[in-house]
Amino acid sequence: MKTIRIAILFVFASVGSTLKAQWASDAYANHCMVDRAIRGYETEVLGDGRWFLSYDRPGPGEHSSPDTVTPWLQCYGQDGRPLWDSPMELSRYRTLTSGLVRQRLMVDAEGNAVVLVQDLRKATPDRAKNVYAAYRVSPEGEHLWTEDGVVLNGNALPDFCAALCGIQMDDGSFVFAWVEIQDEDNTDFIRMQRVSSQGELLWGDGKEVRTEGVMVSYPALMDAGNNEYLLAYTEGADLKIGKFDFDGNAIWAEPTLVFSGTLPNVPAYTYLDVCPLNGGALLAFHAGDGPTYPYCAYILPDGSHGFTEADAGLRLGFGENQATNVHLCFDEAGKAVYAVWQETYSQEARAYYGLVSQKINLQGELLWDPEGIRMAGFTAQAIEDFTVSPGPKNTMMVVYSEWDENEDFDKETLKAVLVSPEGEFVWDTDVVISSHPSKKSDIKTLPFRDGQWIVSWKDNRDFGDGIQNNVYAQNVLESGLLGQAASDETSPMGKSMQLSTCPNPVSVSCQVCLHLARDVSHLRLELLDLKGAKVATVYEGSGLAGESVLYWNRPSGLSAGLYVLRAMADGNPVYSKLVLQ
Repeated sequence: MKTIRIAILFVFASVGSTLKAQWASDAYANHCMVDRAIRGYETEVLGDGRWFLSYDRPGPGEHSSPDTVTPWLQCYGQDGRPLWDSPMELSRYRTLTSGLVRQRLMVDAEGNAVVLVQDLRKATPDRAKNVYAAYRVSPEGEHLWTEDGVVLNGNALPDFCAALCGIQMDDGSFVFAWVEIQDEDNTDFIRMQRVSSQGELLWGDGKEVRTEGVMVSYPALMDAGNNEYLLAYTEGADLKIGKFDFDGNAIWAEPTLVFSGTLPNVPAYTYLDVCPLNGGALLAFHAGDGPTYPYCAYILPDGSHGFTEADAGLRLGFGENQATNVHLCFDEAGKAVYAVWQETYSQEARAYYGLVSQKINLQGELLWDPEGIRMAGFTAQAIEDFTVSPGPKNTMMVVYSEWDENEDFDKETLKAVLVSPEGEFVWDTDVVISSHPSKKSDIKTLPFRDGQWIVSWKDNRDFGDGIQNNVYAQNVLESGLLGQAASDETSPMGKSMQLSTCPNPVSVSCQVCLHLARDVSHLRLELLDLKGAKVATVYEGSGLAGESVLYWNRPSGLSAGLYVLRAMADGNPVYSKLVLQ
């Protein structure tokens, strides 16, 4: 029989707010962030854990209209609750589809949102001129620049512009870059613009990066420190990178050729991932003539190659499958790079899909198996989309969407896997984030903070036409569980409920210590597996303020492994890891 011994302990007074977090613990439910259909969206986190959601709603009329969207912005807390009474509509002009803006949202050093849109405010009855505009909004929902936004093009009105991206400089100003086409030469080039922290254009009509008779396109900006920046781009069939100073002038005598092999004949943003690093840059891509393979390049601050392979590229995996879409994740503490890519192989006239990962150091050494580590998939259930995010203790989390078992791409499951620095799986099974049988796309993961990740995606479960989407989100705890994080102080118990076990790992029995700030009428302790399923009830009854010690004997037949002990006090949870050996 279980017995509880109450020890005398000083009890602190405050029990916090009575708000309850919105994150669902049920992977079928999740949390809907927007009350109407959206086209595209971005998320970015502030330094204090709040985060912005920028999204485009279809404009008036038929939802499939290609050129009418309206940009909106909302700020959220760690619990997923909106912090503004209502989302902010940003533009009063007819705004073009979000696909023409590569980077819709950025957060500056002061925690303000900078939202980038493209609209037709300069259009005339006979010319559909489009321009880019930037809006800067505080976390409290106040415009810091003009409510009409800052027009980045100046007086230079292109016939077409696309692929806008931006960064903030050390002095607080912003640099933006995009690709343009003008009728007189019909050749792509890149225009750059710098905007002061007060919203003033500093480079007039902008500065150009162009090569006569050659398409210069698909810019990617990275901060290089010291008020300098890097610009990666394609020039014809080549991938190059240049370094620029505070005034937009080239620092290197010539741009660096990143890769001299065969790149895909598709837009660079569909295969290129970039990451600033120590004043230089990491660039990942797939390439090859026939089967494509995963590659990475490291460009140092002086423009030289950091890997001995130079412009031949460091190949990340030596399997013979078709590899595409390499995503990067830099582990700052471990000074190593994680790369994840998709692989496809055929067997008996069927294609099989999966995710493969590799870890490299900054000397260009492959630290895992030369073929990489298989992360997920390699069944007929195709991997549709995925993201890579750093985790605690030098881990890496990969979130991916997978077709259902009947190979129906309109019904997908969203899953996550956590990998240790040694390439081992931390969770016993892949964590199911969303099990609702709906089409999921455009997955995004906010950085790990306060014991959880926040994952968002486009989801069509609320619409029957297969075209419209909402934004859904879900938190994932370090333990792999879903729901309210133990560190969330919006709980009535907050940090005033504490849970621990000794010894841990547990062989036969242990003591479970629970501290309560106040008496509770309903206390329940349960042991959960990593899927969130209950495997044992440890205690159920009332609980007294102070420290309670429960002696628990491990049930026979309960297999060894990692479990989660959950204490529920009047409906509010606290979690603790428990290892059975």
